[in-house]
Amino acid sequence: MSRYSPAAKLPLEIYGRIMEEVRQWDDKFLEEQTLCRLSRVSKSWRPEALRSLWRKVTMNNADPEKGIHTGRHRTISMISVIVAKGYSQHIRVLEIDLDVSRYCEKSKYETEGFPLEDKIINILCTAVNVQELSISNRIDSLESNEMLEFLYRCRFPHLRPLALSPRIVTVWHSWPTGDPLIQFLANHSGITEVSLHAMDEYPIDLTGNHPRILTNLKKYEGRPKDAKLLKSSATLRDVKLLVCPMDEEDYEGAHEKLIRDLKLVDGPFPSVYRLDFTADCGPYLDKNLLSEINRCFPNLRHLEGLAISPELVKFIRSSNGSANIKSPLPRLETLHFTANEEERLHDNDNEVEEAMEKLPRLFSNLQSACRFTDYLWGRTKEPPDHLFLSFDDRGSVQTKVKKPFHVPEESIPV
Repeated sequence: MSRYSPAAKLPLEIYGRIMEEVRQWDDKFLEEQTLCRLSRVSKSWRPEALRSLWRKVTMNNADPEKGIHTGRHRTISMISVIVAKGYSQHIRVLEIDLDVSRYCEKSKYETEGFPLEDKIINILCTAVNVQELSISNRIDSLESNEMLEFLYRCRFPHLRPLALSPRIVTVWHSWPTGDPLIQFLANHSGITEVSLHAMDEYPIDLTGNHPRILTNLKKYEGRPKDAKLLKSSATLRDVKLLVCPMDEEDYEGAHEKLIRDLKLVDGPFPSVYRLDFTADCGPYLDKNLLSEINRCFPNLRHLEGLAISPELVKFIRSSNGSANIKSPLPRLETLHFTANEEERLHDNDNEVEEAMEKLPRLFSNLQSACRFTDYLWGRTKEPPDHLFLSFDDRGSVQTKVKKPFHVPEESIPV
């Protein structure tokens, strides 16, 4: 394009809109290729093209077009280019799989005394405009450990969504304030979303003196035992608890542990309207679990990811209804029993269906409920039919839809 072309002298905001449009394409490779070409059109096009090109950086070995090894080499070259050109200032969304630190660099990218893990640390320390951060490490290695420690020392003033998958167990001798993850969260009060997929061998330590953390949090996803990080606030709206393990080999022990973890949560959270559970099996909603949910999240409107327990089935079908529980979840509108179940959990699915129809006895404001479950591991019979119910203002069944198990969930009204 000639420097005298009208397209070379567009208003600045037009360049930005063009780059945004390119980023809406479905082909990531074509997006980046186009932005690279636009960055070479002229000095007018280059700043916005580079800003858009490096806005999102993903460091992993994924390359769906050409295979895993091509993706690995591409990531290594990208890291070197970012460091050499100082492009980290453009990064707004940063995703790093710390396993990349173990990759071998090609000779043309090697710098003596500046290994690949140090380049990644350099990007972490200089990407001060990051707004979304996702860090995972699938392996336990010294390189990942060192980078994780440097991460916790970094400051990202504009950080909002944060996703961490820490795996490494470390005694942090150089951190007098305790667990550096807690200090990192304390240093980033603007965080609004946290997805914390910590491995079971990673214990989060709340000992030590820390200011209030996550005071502006709106969405939390993580283990129930890590929900103790949360402090009662009016900002939190959405909670997803990752319950693991929750299987038939030690269900009773896992269920008791879940109750203990929830007892440590600093409720109530009056503004949480949605609560989701996810696990291999269950959790089963019984009176103890319902009591803790009601204590922590009294104003829930949507509850999902549980399975209905035989105890609750019997309780709801009894003539005294909710006599033993005082107004649990009075604002609950939708209840989705979507968790996997043990095949021998219920003796009679007709009784479960009857209890489902009487759920408004327990939840006075309930508008709809469904049961969409599968059996685990080598089932000997078909799981129960999908069941969807809606209720009128008096708590009577308004609509009832049943579909065989093999029918996709999307075909059931929600």
